[in-house]
Amino acid sequence: MASKNGSANAARAQELKQEGFTATERRLLAVLEDGHAHPATQLMRELNDDLTAKTTLVMHISNLRGKLKARGEDIGSFNDIDRVLFYQIRRRIAK
Repeated sequence: MASKNGSANAARAQELKQEGFTATERRLLAVLEDGHAHPATQLMRELNDDLTAKTTLVMHISNLRGKLKARGEDIGSFNDIDRVLFYQIRRRIAK
């Protein structure tokens, strides 16, 4: 079963690469595509740079939003009660 999932992940990564998503964007999407909300701190770890500023993540999310919009998707953001910033992918249902 693991190899089937691995094959699907590899195919998805290749599809995103062909659509012009950068390696960083693909790593961020790999986390977000489960449909759950993820804290910004978790996504910042995907940037593979301990010195990354939060503004860098915001820039990557902005670029992703632009690319996902054409696919009928978006990335929503919200703060929880403790003012922790979360991101979550949103999919629009086709009519």
